[in-house]
Amino acid sequence: MRPTVRVWPTVFTSASPMRRAGWIAAVSGLLSAPETAARLAANGREWVVAHHSSAAVRRQLLAACTSVSTRAEMDAAPGR
Repeated sequence: MRPTVRVWPTVFTSASPMRRAGWIAAVSGLLSAPETAARLAANGREWVVAHHSSAAVRRQLLAACTSVSTRAEMDAAPGR
């Protein structure tokens, strides 16, 4: 059975952790493709900043608190 490795614009993913050969081949291929490696690295950093920076986490926390607050107000509304 041939390992399934997908190359997405941002990351390499493997269909199964048990299929290491395909993963190793894909990552090893980055050694001969420095432009691709640089692009993946830049995309990875961009993704982390967008989803896990303090500003991103602050937005996520605010959204969660707003959702809970709004839901509590709706539950406390007369006639509920």
